[in-house]
Amino acid sequence: MRSMRKFFGNLMREARLHSKISLRDLAQTVGCSSSLLSGIENGYRSSPKDKKQIIRIAEALKIPVDDAVVAAKRDRERRDLSFFRKAFISDDRLAECYCSAREAFPDGELRILFREAFEHIVRSKIIKNSDIKPKWGDVNGITKGK
Repeated sequence: MRSMRKFFGNLMREARLHSKISLRDLAQTVGCSSSLLSGIENGYRSSPKDKKQIIRIAEALKIPVDDAVVAAKRDRERRDLSFFRKAFISDDRLAECYCSAREAFPDGELRILFREAFEHIVRSKIIKNSDIKPKWGDVNGITKGK
């Protein structure tokens, strides 16, 4: 089973259905709740952050561990993008800042810039959940690097 460009929940569901394993049986095997696994499969919950849990699920479903880890990472990155989408919709200044930055930076640099900004926000706990609207910096302060 090839897992390229798949999210963890999709990969897990395909392997589970192919193996004819119920959510309840998988949950007992890996030591978590069936509701957690169902949430992951249906995209309501993010993939596990704990690599050991990802490995237990992968082994139980006979998914190559490397594929499962990559898919779980991709799933979490998709959630990061969802966060940005919500932030852009709720804050016109942030959206304007993004549009200005798009004009000033090549796409690759822009992705890196916003990824670093997101990681800084998470590390500094400026935003604890998406309901908190931070005061973003002046949109006119964006300039192209050296």
